[in-house]
Amino acid sequence: MADIDEREERYSDRFLNASFSFWNSLIILNSLLIGATSILFSINAKICVFFILSLFFLCILSIILLVWNYLVVKGIYYKILNAEDYFKNTPTDQLNNEFNKDIKKTLKQRRWLILREKYSLFLTSLSVIYIFILLIIFS
Repeated sequence: MADIDEREERYSDRFLNASFSFWNSLIILNSLLIGATSILFSINAKICVFFILSLFFLCILSIILLVWNYLVVKGIYYKILNAEDYFKNTPTDQLNNEFNKDIKKTLKQRRWLILREKYSLFLTSLSVIYIFILLIIFS
């Protein structure tokens, strides 16, 4: 049984590292897109301010969704770390009820986490396509 627990822990760590790396990559890409948009606008002032602002909005929204994911994961782990003291001082029946509520809440948070990640990836992809369209139109 200990081997399964160690293996699950190892895969869980790998999953978290992969998720954090992916989110970091998307945040960096969105930051680069914001910089590229600024450079594009400074080179060619004919580009409509609406295009620039809409691209900024897409990138910033994507970054906000990813930072939100970080905060949710951090909150979950913070709660886990502080749970030990709580378990010592709480009756078993109350713990079982709260444990079931926590599992439902965590599963719901996980669904939202995945949804935010997908929306962020979509917004980032849309931003990249949008920049290419701006380059084609205004070059």
